[in-house]
Amino acid sequence: MDALAYLPYIFADITFPEQIIKILFGAEYIAGATALSILVFGFMIGAAVGPTGATLQTYGKTKTVMMINYIGGR
Repeated sequence: MDALAYLPYIFADITFPEQIIKILFGAEYIAGATALSILVFGFMIGAAVGPTGATLQTYGKTKTVMMINYIGGR
């Protein structure tokens, strides 16, 4: 499936996290709405730039990959 097909779900998760948590898990878990938004945004960024790590390793730039991972706290 094309990555662009997931954009409506990503925007919905970032825009309406309280409603999504309430529907999926119940009103008791609405406190996790901010965490959901942060996680969705992080996964979106990771999916967008993640494949570059394999490309850098292919070109022998493993030190660069290490520094990026260190800075990103992965």
